Amino acid sequence: MTPKACRWVAEMQEIAGFVGDDPAAGELYCGGAEFFEPFAEDFAEDKKDAAALAAFLEKNQSAL
Repeated sequence: MTPKACRWVAEMQEIAGFVGDDPAAGELYCGGAEFFEPFAEDFAEDKKDAAALAAFLEKNQSAL
């Protein structure tokens, strides 16, 4: 997900603009864009958070 986070930010913002007449839908997609922004920033920089998340998910995969 992290390599594509910047794409998701832009897509969520675009959809929010498209559903502009529906405030709840616009808010939902703006929230989605805000959710992906830190992932996009991290991936563009040092990928430290992405590595921590991957390690966490990998570690907990064995618990399933």
